Amino acid sequence: MVFQYINLPSPTEIQYAIADELQYKESDLILNGFRGVAKSTITGIYVAWLLFKDPVNTQIIYVGANQEEAKKFMKFTRGLLEIVPFLNFLIPDVKRGQKDNALSFDVAPAEVRIQPSCKAVGIFGNITGNRATDIIADDIETSENCDTQIKREHIESAVTEFRQVVSPLKGKLLFLGTPHTEISIYNKLHEKGIPTRIFPIKFPTPEQQEKYGDKLAPYIANKVQQDPTLIGTSTDPIRFGEEEILKLEAEGRSKFAMQQMLDTTLSDIERYPLKCSDLIVMDCDKEIAPEKVAYGSAPSQILKDIPCNGIGTDKYYAPIPLPDIKWLPYSYKMMAIDPSGRGKDELACFCLNKVAYRVDIVMKTLMN
Repeated sequence: MVFQYINLPSPTEIQYAIADELQYKESDLILNGFRGVAKSTITGIYVAWLLFKDPVNTQIIYVGANQEEAKKFMKFTRGLLEIVPFLNFLIPDVKRGQKDNALSFDVAPAEVRIQPSCKAVGIFGNITGNRATDIIADDIETSENCDTQIKREHIESAVTEFRQVVSPLKGKLLFLGTPHTEISIYNKLHEKGIPTRIFPIKFPTPEQQEKYGDKLAPYIANKVQQDPTLIGTSTDPIRFGEEEILKLEAEGRSKFAMQQMLDTTLSDIERYPLKCSDLIVMDCDKEIAPEKVAYGSAPSQILKDIPCNGIGTDKYYAPIPLPDIKWLPYSYKMMAIDPSGRGKDELACFCLNKVAYRVDIVMKTLMN
């Protein structure tokens, strides 16, 4: 009904699926939708719906990447109260002293109070001291504010304040956005137990489904399971046909993977080409070593007892076990020392038949 009043075509299947996730969520939620799916528009209507249901008690804080973005959302939601007839009863009553400005507004049935019915702030704005029944964070992570570890930590610190502000009993947190790196704030929040729903622009392949894991929206997973021929086709064919998707893919593989498929793996591979997983890590004897070493990256070969400082899910891997391999004495030994003098990048290796065995991890043992 709201789509009709704001002159939009009827919602598509995937837009209804997103609305269902918002309406029926029983806990906090991370909703990752491809660019252009209209998740912010749907969420603005969702906010109006919350106010419609319980105008007296509902108090919402909307958090944007910055204050200007927050204002846009506030303007849209406040505008719905004027445009949609059955929402007119929510229009703020300024004569009673209710708030009605670019960053906050009350709804008429609510009492005059310090905390407005709806308030907008930037991610780095001060929300301490506020109270809310719901906090909605929309695209708080952008390519500009998450390109360094310090900036990511700044966002993470700001997000920790949300739990202190939202109601401890029925309060909910909703995160909307597109992750820009494998160490995204959304991934970290998911690891802390907040469920994620991913809506990519194309139905994913089995390999992609494995990457998404339990994050893939049930709507997408169920459609593919019911009809495998959908794999590789548009999840929103009415608005994004094959030709439109080809244009988006032509803008760059990495950008398409991030913005449309919500898959950050390709992005991190291109941004961080040196990976710990490229190494073959193994225990080495001081006198002998195996004649051959074979690379592998199966889950069973992950070295879980060695700390890895690689990006995201990067890991160290042991070599593939080879049967009947001879162990031979080293041809010679070599040690290299970091010329900068900081002592952090020493490299020691034993050489056998012109094959160097890199053993940085056991440097101290080798030196002894």
